[in-house]
Amino acid sequence: LGGAELFYTRLVNALRNRRHSVLAITVADSRISARLDPPIPQVHIPMWGVADLPSRWRIGRVLRARQPEIVQTYMGRATRLTRIAPGGRPIHVARLGGYYAPHGYRHAHAWIAASPGIREHLLRHGFPANRIFLIGNFVAPYQPSPLASLGQLRREFDIPDDALIVTAVGRLHPVK
Repeated sequence: LGGAELFYTRLVNALRNRRHSVLAITVADSRISARLDPPIPQVHIPMWGVADLPSRWRIGRVLRARQPEIVQTYMGRATRLTRIAPGGRPIHVARLGGYYAPHGYRHAHAWIAASPGIREHLLRHGFPANRIFLIGNFVAPYQPSPLASLGQLRREFDIPDDALIVTAVGRLHPVK
């Protein structure tokens, strides 16, 4: 799972843990679906692609039946398949984790940019600044490694005991 998927699962689980009412629309038997806490209700919709009209219809039907206040989509496919009338309810908030073509996101009511650069990207394409919010990919709490494991890794890689070790994890992609 990448940053967007992990962001989604952490967000949904955190909202549920804080006793907010949540509903996750996910793909059945997906790794995302499996990472959501068991008490979180899920509706499974295939979301095959942006032209998947049956999935778009099913998402609309779920939203009309559940009448949520806010719908937050992440990634292009979910955002493009979710259509809510301008000025209507629920409020559609689309999250962007990359420098995507803006036409597939413009119909949302507000946008979450995962980085300052993505926020600037939206501004350059004419999105209204007062409806763009910067929220990075918050990460899971830090769990320190056992000292014995660290000592073994230092010996294995010939790293002195007093050397500072800095690690960065990310997807090595030209756009990033």
